Amino acid sequence: MLPGVAKLMVQQREKRMGRNPATGARVEISAKQVVKARIAKQLKDVVEG
Repeated sequence: MLPGVAKLMVQQREKRMGRNPATGARVEISAKQVVKARIAKQLKDVVEG
């Protein structure tokens, strides 16, 4: 957590099917963990004015 800025969270993504844009072939995208940020209300209020 970054007080007044953002709250960082780790989220698990499931495996899914994607498409190679160059060839159009379907490919499997493996499961992975990603970092997500939720902007703090204090920062939103400052930016929005």
